[in-house]
Amino acid sequence: MKKFFVTLVAVTFLFLIGCQENPVTAPDQSLNKQGNSTIEEIINLCCPLEDPAGGNCQLTGEVSYIQQVSQVQVGLYEVTLELNMNAQLCSLDNPTLTQWAIAGQSMDEFSVSEEGIYVLEKGYLISNRTDVLLIVDYLVTTEGVGITNLWLMEID
Repeated sequence: MKKFFVTLVAVTFLFLIGCQENPVTAPDQSLNKQGNSTIEEIINLCCPLEDPAGGNCQLTGEVSYIQQVSQVQVGLYEVTLELNMNAQLCSLDNPTLTQWAIAGQSMDEFSVSEEGIYVLEKGYLISNRTDVLLIVDYLVTTEGVGITNLWLMEID
């Protein structure tokens, strides 16, 4: 009988501990953004690309950006985005002889909802290449910027 009583007390004790509410482990930040915010980050580039003139190329470098987000009204934000491209394109067929620089700066302003996204397409000139452009699709949200797609496009 003594074992039964001890087991009953232990089970009750474990039951009471197990039924307590767990502490919140979510971030303390509110989902509603108030005021303005500025994000400064760098996106590293390192990917192979197909050259429309023939062969394959390797893109290396980075895109740095400064994104300023300000709330216009509830659920609608004004985004100011400064992009700075600094990259190199190397032919994989003969990398020591063929390297081309890609550089560009831009400043854009547009509106985006808090849950929404904005796709910004940019074209960059490539030094010593008049036959192709580097095209980059940027995915912009109120939380930052990413690259969804990039490719070399032949110029007519």
